[in-house]
Amino acid sequence: MKSLLMVIFFAISLLAFEKEDTNLSTLLEKIGYQVVQLERSGMGQFIVTIELDNGIKIKVIVDTGSSKTLFDSTFMKENGYILRDANLKLFTGSGEQKVKSTSVKNLKIGNANTGKATVYCTDMSYIQKGFLESGDEKVHALLGADFLTVYSALVDVKNAKLYLKVN
Repeated sequence: MKSLLMVIFFAISLLAFEKEDTNLSTLLEKIGYQVVQLERSGMGQFIVTIELDNGIKIKVIVDTGSSKTLFDSTFMKENGYILRDANLKLFTGSGEQKVKSTSVKNLKIGNANTGKATVYCTDMSYIQKGFLESGDEKVHALLGADFLTVYSALVDVKNAKLYLKVN
């Protein structure tokens, strides 16, 4: 009975918002979410630009199926990050991947800032090859569920928008 009442309340709430001509974006912004526009790659993945603590802006894949946010190890080394062994095994569609870790001072997506964070790094050449072959720019990371969970992320697939709850 309690569940039924909750469903009815939710339905009435949606009807009330519909009458006020309020869309999802407006509703989420009212409760503290920030909207970030996503791009689509030639292969159909959602892409977003992030900024690393050194001011470098990079394209990353929004990957809700990846448990971890992963950066390309070559890219990170080329940009002065020191990689160390991580006590983590990563299994992907292409098999087990070796994982390293490094620290960043900040990752920024829209107004969302992580502050100091440990990030994981692995060889992403197989992903970059696919992007380049389809005429896309290189991507240097996968934005995984660990980051998306911290910011209570919602992905609006139809409108290619990422909503992040920013405090």
